[in-house]
Amino acid sequence: MLEPAISPAPCPVKGQLLWEIDVDDASKAPIVGRKVKAGEVIGHVQTFYGMEDVVAAVDGLFVAVLAKQGDKVDKAEIIAFIQ
Repeated sequence: MLEPAISPAPCPVKGQLLWEIDVDDASKAPIVGRKVKAGEVIGHVQTFYGMEDVVAAVDGLFVAVLAKQGDKVDKAEIIAFIQ
């Protein structure tokens, strides 16, 4: 049986990564195993000009989260993998 392909989630722009924005509790990165849908906003990047969304390209589950909440990231840097 073939395993589903693993798809990288690249950062769309350079800036500060915000996986979530939670005003009541500590914001944090998604957990491995969380389901996502293609087109779903999975995070945000704060730039000098505003916020840019990080969008999942495929349906699946997070299998690895490489960047932490608040990390400085570069354009096209892989921040997570979805399978």
